[in-house]
Amino acid sequence: MSVQPRETKIFAALLIAMTAGIIILKTLGNTTPSAGAFSLSDYYLLNPVEKVVFTQLVKPAGNWSQIEIYCADTKTNINNSLRSLSEASNREDINCHFIVCDGITGLNGQILPTLKWQQQQPVTSENFRSEGKKTIRIWVITGHQTSTPTDFQRKRTQSLTDELARKFDINLQHLKYPDDWE
Repeated sequence: MSVQPRETKIFAALLIAMTAGIIILKTLGNTTPSAGAFSLSDYYLLNPVEKVVFTQLVKPAGNWSQIEIYCADTKTNINNSLRSLSEASNREDINCHFIVCDGITGLNGQILPTLKWQQQQPVTSENFRSEGKKTIRIWVITGHQTSTPTDFQRKRTQSLTDELARKFDINLQHLKYPDDWE
């Protein structure tokens, strides 16, 4: 007869432990990966890299020959700052093909194709190390307090460059990272 109260106590303890675990994971979900643990549910909210790269107007392999990654905050890249992510990806004056967000401007690691990518237009080569006509340029937005990307941004950028290199047959030696990229 004492079996039923014991099962009730175990069930109640399990329910309390699971609820506490959910609360802890959700509070960690807004923490950047470089600051510690993060929730995988936040990762699954992001679009897959393959979906971001694909557009119906994509040029065939051979038209893109290299990939250049650069880091800058929103103030140094665009006149003052971005008002919204939809504005960022639809502005013609953004001189890159992809934006990797920092957790402040958008979800940490979120990859946005820009209007230049969607229309398959080259970027201008001013202030960059490589010639812009055949270069896919990726802008990694850094935080205002730090000039380095988060670990999550690095991983998402790596996934993006791997997918682009595979899709367009770009040799990995033709990837240009910033000098302080680890």
